[in-house]
Amino acid sequence: MCNRGNITSGGKIVGGYRPRVHSLAKYAALFAKRSDSIYLGINYFCTGAIIGEDVILTAAHCVDQFLPYTNQKGRLLIIVGTAHRLHIARQAQYEMIERIKVHESFDRRNPTHDDIALVWLANPITIDGVFRDIAPLADYPSPSLVCTVIGWGRLYPNGPIPDEILYAELNITNRDNCKIFGGVVNENNYCTLSHDHENPQTPCMGDSGAPLFCGDEIHGVLSYGDRDCNYFSIYTGIYKYLHWIQELKSAKMNGDIIKAQRSFLILLFFYVILRY
Repeated sequence: MCNRGNITSGGKIVGGYRPRVHSLAKYAALFAKRSDSIYLGINYFCTGAIIGEDVILTAAHCVDQFLPYTNQKGRLLIIVGTAHRLHIARQAQYEMIERIKVHESFDRRNPTHDDIALVWLANPITIDGVFRDIAPLADYPSPSLVCTVIGWGRLYPNGPIPDEILYAELNITNRDNCKIFGGVVNENNYCTLSHDHENPQTPCMGDSGAPLFCGDEIHGVLSYGDRDCNYFSIYTGIYKYLHWIQELKSAKMNGDIIKAQRSFLILLFFYVILRY
């Protein structure tokens, strides 16, 4: 985590409520498996969103420290289709993380800028539209809407991580409202405050990377919030990075096609050699 004044990279769902099962289809939990641990639940570190059969959207500060782990098979994985962190649902799907792409301009010393990353999986997720589904990305700035964030972050600062994932409803508001509470915001960020002022619901440590849904579309990725998890949270605005995301997805797809063609030609070569 990066501290800057009275702010902390990360998030929780404080005062949140439990989601409907079908609402979880677009979310992913990211795990870093330690060699001395057999329990996945304690290895959870961030949230992400399914934006393709083999690609997850999350925050850069969630995964940049794990870049060396992509060479260690089985160390990094995602789980989709479950509401529980400690006892995984039968319909859940596990997939190993194969590659991580952090935005080129991301810098932990200035975490509010370009805090976005893509995670590629070794095998595609089975998309069924019920327990696992692809989240659409917003291609326009979000108006002042009531939006939703979801995650397994701490229930209160330095408190326990819940077993069951929680929701919080947030209002996108003027960036100056986050600056009032000490937030560092730029033109690529959204500032959010709790929709319920009497019983505030806000992200906290552990919710980082969680998508901000306004309607059915992702408008942001959770970057950080205030240290006390009481006031504001700041998101990387997706529409500013659509070209970056699509360019990387297309490059990956083209790379897969070339790899498949090369494999076919090698097989064809050996077939011809063996036949004649």
